[in-house]
Amino acid sequence: MSPLLLAAALAAAMQEPTATGETIALARSQSGHFIIDVEIRGAGPFPFVLDTGASHTAITQTLAEQFGFRSSRDLDEAYSLTTRFEAERFRLDEVDYGGPTPVDLTTVIIPAAPEEQLAAQGLLGANAFGRQTVRLDLAAGVLELSVPPPEHRDGVVSPEWDVLFGAARMAQLRGPARVLVDTGSVRTIVNSAFERAYQPFGLQRRVVAGVEGRIGEDVRFVDLSRFRVGGMCRSRLSVLVADLDIFETFGWNETPAMVVGLDFLEGTEITVDYGAGVFSVDPVGRSQCGAERAQLDPGNEGGRGR
Repeated sequence: MSPLLLAAALAAAMQEPTATGETIALARSQSGHFIIDVEIRGAGPFPFVLDTGASHTAITQTLAEQFGFRSSRDLDEAYSLTTRFEAERFRLDEVDYGGPTPVDLTTVIIPAAPEEQLAAQGLLGANAFGRQTVRLDLAAGVLELSVPPPEHRDGVVSPEWDVLFGAARMAQLRGPARVLVDTGSVRTIVNSAFERAYQPFGLQRRVVAGVEGRIGEDVRFVDLSRFRVGGMCRSRLSVLVADLDIFETFGWNETPAMVVGLDFLEGTEITVDYGAGVFSVDPVGRSQCGAERAQLDPGNEGGRGR
């Protein structure tokens, strides 16, 4: 089972998305996630998080039950950024997110109590796109379908995990860091191996007590400079340090690695050729620090096999 993440905040307010042909306008949740309208068997629309960090489309149990799901407790192992868990699968037909035709998908069930008011009722993962080439324009807030392939090969769609693996380079870090490009994560998060590698060359660390309502929890931040993924570069970005379960799942816990989230990706275009298994990340407008690119080296493309 591939990494899965339901990243939307509870009860987040959204603007109304619309679709026109093969360009689909996205809403933004209050938490900052990109939301796409999904119809199922002509019913809906239902809000789903558009998530490049998920291999499979996922759906809340309460919504799945409206379309015939009944729990059999036949579980598969699944993964999110922060945990491994067991989940059921459900074959869902006539899923329409605005593409050329509705698709039939194997989805992952996300347990949710009926009384919970969620901002999203699922997430749209890589298996929704088949072998299409798509472009996610995060500056304009649109998903474009059936676009030309990317001009640059900045990273790959991992054959083991079906998510986007790339590389990051920045000032004061010798060599590249491994990257998961994840529109399901609002923040960019680096592991302790990254922190150790970065520290001798200019770490600026801040500790903040009490994050997201959890009083007394210390969270470390690292201030990065000239931080580059693909053709996008930010002159400065403050990122979180956390040893997420997903780093261990990919076999990245002993090497500098990061989940690159929307704080970096806002203002970019992500073009993914799912058929060829490659993608690019480009700035909309000029990059903040030059035109060089940070690209994944051939032969250094996989995570640890499942």
